[in-house]
Amino acid sequence: MRHNTQDKTLYRNYVRKWKFLIQECELVKQKRHLTFRFAADFYRFH
Repeated sequence: MRHNTQDKTLYRNYVRKWKFLIQECELVKQKRHLTFRFAADFYRFH
């Protein structure tokens, strides 16, 4: 069995997802997002 204590895959995936969400949220706040007009719509979707 492989020893996985040093595997950072879950951490990297988690950080990648949050970076994406933060970028999307910033676009909504700047009113430049193509799909979401309001932050409430964005939060409800995610």
